[in-house]
Amino acid sequence: MRNSITRVVTSANFLESLTILELCETSGTPPIPIVTLPYLRKLQVKFCCTRPDFLINLRIPIIEEIQMVSYHDRGSLLSTLTEILTNSSGSSPLKVLRFRTHAVQMGQLPDLLRLTPHLIHLNMPLPHESDIEALVTQPIVPCLESCEFFVDDVAFMSHDRGRAAALNNLASSRCEMHRPGPFPDPARLRSLELHFDRSRWIPKQKTTLEGWEPAPASLGASEYLRGLRLALHEEVPELELCPLRRRKKFDKRRVGKVKEILNLVEGFDWVEVGEIYVRVVLSLLACLKGLTARQPDFGDSPFAQKFE
Repeated sequence: MRNSITRVVTSANFLESLTILELCETSGTPPIPIVTLPYLRKLQVKFCCTRPDFLINLRIPIIEEIQMVSYHDRGSLLSTLTEILTNSSGSSPLKVLRFRTHAVQMGQLPDLLRLTPHLIHLNMPLPHESDIEALVTQPIVPCLESCEFFVDDVAFMSHDRGRAAALNNLASSRCEMHRPGPFPDPARLRSLELHFDRSRWIPKQKTTLEGWEPAPASLGASEYLRGLRLALHEEVPELELCPLRRRKKFDKRRVGKVKEILNLVEGFDWVEVGEIYVRVVLSLLACLKGLTARQPDFGDSPFAQKFE
């Protein structure tokens, strides 16, 4: 209910977990007063139309997990988190941080992460290039083991080569074996993931990250291979995993035609790794979409659990 969160946080001092699904305070509601929740370990908040600084006076000295989502914060979510952690304790015991926000200003992330030396898992929108580099060149978040970045704009990432290079540098520096350097070895980053809203963006993003430049002849080669694929599917429709309208008999003419197509495929010696990868990914996505649409209902059988 509106204007009730202040009463909750100022009276429930023994809370260990606090989840606020829709924080929709009125614009005239002042921030909560300075209050300490000494036993709070988990905090989840979704700011609907309320600015995050509504909770700026919260003190959570032993917090271990924070998850926040804000839609209209204009960049104040990270500054609010920084303020909360600064006033909560000298070195926050925070281990898990997940947040979504439309605006992450350059330099905000390193300032926040310097307060969380025990952080193990980070899930956030894709940060700026210099902020990604801070995870490599500075001894912040030395315990980080899992890092997930969310990309919500394909055009934004596709034209940003510096950010792609910074991600590759982060992977080579933190995911591989430790290398000599001026700082103590941080924990190995066991998981580095990029998340996208739409699966059709994945091939384009992969091409950007790997630095694959489309060759002038790639379109012609692609169309040539596509023609061979269509010809092969015409002779062997079973390869498309689609219901057959009419089964074809494998006679000598058909076998010879299939061999002719396969010989053309085998004799094709100009190959681009990026082209192969993109084609395979698109094919797999199409197959998975088809399998999902035709997924049978196995109930509670052991096979159902295995299938999932």
